[in-house]
Amino acid sequence: MKAGIDPGFAGAIAILDGDNTLVNVYDMPVIDIGKKKELDGQEIISILKENEVKYVNIEKAQTMPGQGIVSAGNYLKNYGYILGILCALKIPYQEIHPATWKKKMLSDMPKEKEASILKCKQLYPEWRFERKKDHGICDAILIASLP
Repeated sequence: MKAGIDPGFAGAIAILDGDNTLVNVYDMPVIDIGKKKELDGQEIISILKENEVKYVNIEKAQTMPGQGIVSAGNYLKNYGYILGILCALKIPYQEIHPATWKKKMLSDMPKEKEASILKCKQLYPEWRFERKKDHGICDAILIASLP
Protein backbone atom coordinates (compact mmCIF):
# COMPACT_ATOMS: atom_id res chain seq x y z
CA MET A 1 0.00 0.00 0.00
CA LYS A 2 1.03 3.57 -0.58
CA ALA A 3 -0.23 6.75 1.01
CA GLY A 4 -0.67 10.36 0.02
CA ILE A 5 -0.51 12.96 2.75
CA ASP A 6 -1.75 16.55 2.75
CA PRO A 7 -0.06 17.62 6.01
CA GLY A 8 -2.25 20.54 7.17
CA PHE A 9 -4.79 20.49 9.99
CA ALA A 10 -7.47 20.37 7.26
CA GLY A 11 -5.38 17.82 5.37
CA ALA A 12 -5.76 14.09 5.09
CA ILE A 13 -4.20 10.71 4.51
CA ALA A 14 -5.26 8.60 1.52
CA ILE A 15 -4.36 4.93 1.07
CA LEU A 16 -4.07 3.39 -2.40
CA ASP A 17 -3.09 -0.12 -3.42
CA GLY A 18 -0.53 -0.95 -6.10
CA ASP A 19 -3.10 -0.45 -8.88
CA ASN A 20 -4.05 3.03 -7.56
CA THR A 21 -7.35 1.69 -6.27
CA LEU A 22 -8.56 3.85 -3.40
CA VAL A 23 -8.61 1.75 -0.23
CA ASN A 24 -9.10 4.22 2.65
CA VAL A 25 -9.23 7.93 3.40
CA TYR A 26 -8.76 9.70 6.72
CA ASP A 27 -9.12 13.30 7.79
CA MET A 28 -5.84 14.40 9.34
CA PRO A 29 -6.00 13.21 12.95
CA VAL A 30 -6.05 16.28 15.18
CA ILE A 31 -6.33 16.74 18.94
CA ASP A 32 -7.80 19.93 20.40
CA ILE A 33 -5.75 21.08 23.39
CA GLY A 34 -7.56 24.06 24.83
CA LYS A 35 -7.69 26.60 22.01
CA LYS A 36 -4.81 24.97 20.16
CA LYS A 37 -4.70 22.05 17.76
CA GLU A 38 -2.00 19.42 17.52
CA LEU A 39 -1.60 16.48 15.19
CA ASP A 40 -2.43 13.13 16.78
CA GLY A 41 0.86 11.38 16.10
CA GLN A 42 -0.26 8.09 17.61
CA GLU A 43 -3.29 7.98 15.31
CA ILE A 44 -1.13 8.78 12.27
CA ILE A 45 1.17 5.91 13.23
CA SER A 46 -1.83 3.59 13.65
CA ILE A 47 -3.22 4.52 10.23
CA LEU A 48 0.11 3.88 8.52
CA LYS A 49 0.68 0.57 10.34
CA GLU A 50 -2.88 -0.76 10.00
CA ASN A 51 -2.82 -0.11 6.25
CA GLU A 52 0.66 -1.60 5.91
CA VAL A 53 1.90 1.50 4.10
CA LYS A 54 5.22 0.87 2.34
CA TYR A 55 5.66 4.24 0.61
CA VAL A 56 4.36 7.80 1.01
CA ASN A 57 3.97 10.80 -1.27
CA ILE A 58 3.69 13.91 0.90
CA GLU A 59 2.92 17.44 -0.21
CA LYS A 60 6.05 19.54 0.32
CA ALA A 61 5.40 22.28 2.83
CA GLN A 62 5.82 25.88 1.79
CA THR A 63 4.59 29.20 3.03
CA MET A 64 1.95 31.02 1.01
CA PRO A 65 1.70 34.74 0.27
CA GLY A 66 -0.51 36.40 2.86
CA GLN A 67 -0.30 33.44 5.24
CA GLY A 68 0.09 34.48 8.86
CA ILE A 69 3.23 33.68 10.81
CA VAL A 70 1.44 31.42 13.30
CA SER A 71 -0.38 29.56 10.52
CA ALA A 72 2.84 29.08 8.54
CA GLY A 73 4.67 27.94 11.67
CA ASN A 74 1.99 25.38 12.52
CA TYR A 75 1.93 24.04 8.95
CA LEU A 76 5.71 23.64 8.82
CA LYS A 77 5.69 22.05 12.30
CA ASN A 78 3.06 19.51 11.17
CA TYR A 79 5.09 18.74 8.08
CA GLY A 80 8.25 18.10 10.08
CA TYR A 81 6.32 16.04 12.61
CA ILE A 82 4.95 13.77 9.88
CA LEU A 83 8.39 13.42 8.27
CA GLY A 84 9.72 12.39 11.68
CA ILE A 85 7.01 9.72 11.98
CA LEU A 86 7.85 8.38 8.51
CA CYS A 87 11.55 8.24 9.38
CA ALA A 88 10.87 6.50 12.70
CA LEU A 89 8.68 3.91 10.95
CA LYS A 90 11.31 3.55 8.18
CA ILE A 91 8.73 4.33 5.49
CA PRO A 92 10.35 5.82 2.39
CA TYR A 93 8.73 9.00 1.14
CA GLN A 94 8.80 11.48 -1.70
CA GLU A 95 8.14 15.19 -1.16
CA ILE A 96 5.98 16.58 -3.96
CA HIS A 97 5.72 20.31 -4.56
CA PRO A 98 2.08 21.50 -4.72
CA ALA A 99 2.53 23.00 -8.19
CA THR A 100 3.93 19.69 -9.46
CA TRP A 101 1.02 17.47 -8.43
CA LYS A 102 -1.58 20.09 -9.38
CA LYS A 103 -0.07 20.53 -12.85
CA LYS A 104 -0.05 16.78 -13.43
CA MET A 105 -3.38 15.86 -11.84
CA LEU A 106 -5.52 18.99 -12.35
CA SER A 107 -4.37 20.33 -15.72
CA ASP A 108 -7.84 19.90 -17.24
CA MET A 109 -9.73 21.24 -14.22
CA PRO A 110 -10.89 24.68 -13.06
CA LYS A 111 -8.49 26.45 -10.69
CA GLU A 112 -10.79 26.60 -7.64
CA LYS A 113 -10.01 24.70 -4.44
CA GLU A 114 -12.85 22.28 -5.26
CA ALA A 115 -11.03 21.11 -8.43
CA SER A 116 -9.49 18.18 -6.56
CA ILE A 117 -12.96 17.10 -5.42
CA LEU A 118 -14.25 17.18 -9.00
CA LYS A 119 -11.24 15.17 -10.21
CA CYS A 120 -11.65 12.54 -7.49
CA LYS A 121 -15.35 12.19 -8.31
CA GLN A 122 -14.28 11.43 -11.89
CA LEU A 123 -11.56 8.96 -10.85
CA TYR A 124 -13.47 7.27 -8.02
CA PRO A 125 -17.22 7.65 -8.71
CA GLU A 126 -18.06 4.95 -6.16
CA TRP A 127 -16.71 7.18 -3.33
CA ARG A 128 -18.68 10.13 -1.95
CA PHE A 129 -16.91 13.44 -1.48
CA GLU A 130 -19.70 15.66 -0.19
CA ARG A 131 -18.19 17.73 2.61
CA LYS A 132 -16.59 21.08 1.86
CA LYS A 133 -13.46 19.95 3.71
CA ASP A 134 -13.14 16.87 1.48
CA HIS A 135 -10.71 18.89 -0.65
CA GLY A 136 -8.00 17.79 1.85
CA ILE A 137 -8.90 14.14 1.30
CA CYS A 138 -9.01 14.62 -2.46
CA ASP A 139 -5.67 16.44 -2.44
CA ALA A 140 -4.18 13.48 -0.53
CA ILE A 141 -5.68 11.01 -3.05
CA LEU A 142 -4.22 12.89 -6.00
CA ILE A 143 -0.84 13.20 -4.27
CA ALA A 144 -0.87 9.44 -3.60
CA SER A 145 -1.71 8.75 -7.26
CA LEU A 146 1.62 10.07 -8.50
CA PRO A 147 4.39 7.55 -9.14
